[in-house]
Amino acid sequence: MEGSRSAYFDQLKFALICLVVIVHAFGYHVEQNLNLGALLVFINTFFMPLFAFVSGLFHSDNHISKRFILLITYGLYFKALEWLIGSLTQHVWGGFSLFKETTIAWYIFALALWEGFSYLVRKVNPKFVLAGAVIIGSLAGYDAMVTGSYFFSRVIVFFPFFYMGVIADKEKVLTFIKGKKSARLTALKFTCMILMFLYAVICVVCRNKIWDLASLVVPTTLLTEMPFKANILTRFAYYAGVVVIAIGFMAIIPQKEIGRGIFAKWGQRTLQVYIYHIFIRDIFDKNGWAEWLCSSTYRIFLYIILNVLFAIILSQKVFSIPTDYIKNNLFKKNQEV
Repeated sequence: MEGSRSAYFDQLKFALICLVVIVHAFGYHVEQNLNLGALLVFINTFFMPLFAFVSGLFHSDNHISKRFILLITYGLYFKALEWLIGSLTQHVWGGFSLFKETTIAWYIFALALWEGFSYLVRKVNPKFVLAGAVIIGSLAGYDAMVTGSYFFSRVIVFFPFFYMGVIADKEKVLTFIKGKKSARLTALKFTCMILMFLYAVICVVCRNKIWDLASLVVPTTLLTEMPFKANILTRFAYYAGVVVIAIGFMAIIPQKEIGRGIFAKWGQRTLQVYIYHIFIRDIFDKNGWAEWLCSSTYRIFLYIILNVLFAIILSQKVFSIPTDYIKNNLFKKNQEV
């Protein structure tokens, strides 16, 4: 589905999927530790927008209907797996509803919608599409119906980041990250890195009011209900800030293969990590292990390391068998996806 690959982008994807696993692992326990809350708000500011951007980089107008169907199928596979495991463990399952999607499947369904819409507007001037997407994403903060939907608020607010990837050139992005051909680009890159670290410091220093900041980076918060005076310019500032922080994060990812390419290989299998990690999270939550691990700072570091290990384990080839089977057998033979 992704065409030509780059070790850099795969290593970036692996770093991002590790952040996804970490954020989901700690999500129910942030109130136990303000430093933990600061860490999660910092990560939440950029990790899904950046994941959307990277996904957009590998968008292609070729075989769009097949990719759309494949992504929907992946999402339904997760929902079926969730139902099966929930039934076997006697866990109450809320049923399937696309319009009220609150599980991790939202991103898979969102990718399908973003892919399809990007194809539909392929002949429209990208500048108008991006500007319109940012304006709509900002105005959505005033709409209670949109912000009240976990799924559609994220689809609308995060779409501009995906579309930035669609219209960006992978080679130019790599050139910018390497920053070897232009002193200005190098200065811009390092400025973004410094601003990213400053933002991380602000999250820690202001941890007593961290939930005020969290309301800015969560798409389900109405602008009129934020704990501080906010308007459409606030959301514009959010978009600009995320771009700066995302560039800073991208700049710290090594451009060359590391670990003889093993990290890049893991980065090619983020889908399976995304689908299965949530079940490990649930095991730790339901047995009280996560609460215990989040009860002290040193155990928090231990839990972070554990979740990175979980991401590595789930990146192994054996866990790709179900999704590979779906991809290879969903369509008639000799039908490229």
